[in-house]
Amino acid sequence: MITHLIHCLVKGFCEVGNIKVCKDKKEEKKSLKKQFRWLILKRNGNLSDKNKEHLEQLKEKNEPLYEMYLLKEGFLDIFQKGRTRDEGDEMIKAWTDDVLKLKYKKFKNFARTVLKRLDTIINWFDHLLPVI
Repeated sequence: MITHLIHCLVKGFCEVGNIKVCKDKKEEKKSLKKQFRWLILKRNGNLSDKNKEHLEQLKEKNEPLYEMYLLKEGFLDIFQKGRTRDEGDEMIKAWTDDVLKLKYKKFKNFARTVLKRLDTIINWFDHLLPVI
């Protein structure tokens, strides 16, 4: 179930990620979009120094896309081992509350899906199956 949720989150993120990366020249836009496409899908802990530089560029060039990256990381961080069922439940509800206040339609839809299936999702914390 968690792997399916992560797939849905990443799919929505990719669709949202098709927005313009910057308003610069055409060639620079292509270059930046290519750099950022894979960067936004990587986990923060797996970023190289060069990736971190690109992430800083993304922050400067397109703050909404950078904010969505942080939302993705925040959601995935909830499922780190060592959390109790109650902690996970509380963190998921806080994350969905934050997302529902934002303007990103795909993320809002994802948050609603998470809330609908919350009882099933928090079972993960009882079994601690591996997450990406």
